[in-house]
Amino acid sequence: MSHSGKDKAFVSHLDHRLRSVHHYPFFDVREDSLPVGDEFAHIIFRASKQCRLAIVVVSDDFFMSKWPMLELAAFVEAKNGVNPEMKILPLFYRLTVAEFKEPERQRDWFEKWEKLKESDERLDISSWEKALRVLGGHNGVVYCGIQQTEDEYIENIVQSVFRLVHPDALYDDSHVKGGTHLREVSNTG
Repeated sequence: MSHSGKDKAFVSHLDHRLRSVHHYPFFDVREDSLPVGDEFAHIIFRASKQCRLAIVVVSDDFFMSKWPMLELAAFVEAKNGVNPEMKILPLFYRLTVAEFKEPERQRDWFEKWEKLKESDERLDISSWEKALRVLGGHNGVVYCGIQQTEDEYIENIVQSVFRLVHPDALYDDSHVKGGTHLREVSNTG
């Protein structure tokens, strides 16, 4: 799940809900996604090439931040190369589809990217522009604001995820007393 730091609480809520139905997304705050002591950039880019579904939490903060844009560009590159079966699911959470398409808003993002490039010459802004166009061509899940609670929005997302990818396989431990709890403990330790 790719997101800006400002959307971390929402993504945490979504992660918890997805894990409750046996979908285990890559989420940068969980140690099973980013183990302590490992080089995080390598792990993030490897995961972006291997995922079945790239969930992108669309917000102005996303497009104004270096790491979310690096991740989005990596998703698009993988989809066009080593992982053509990958699906990209935009979640229009704090930005509507209409706002996403506003040329003046996108100009603000491009200006921010140029400033980011001034401090890091390695950034490939052209890949970010391409990724933005690709993302704009994908249907997403839209948050309806006042007409919908965040929990209802998350349920819509979970249903979309279920339609796009099968849940991760789990060992059936229903015959073991405390089995699920033991598995959860062993996954964190």
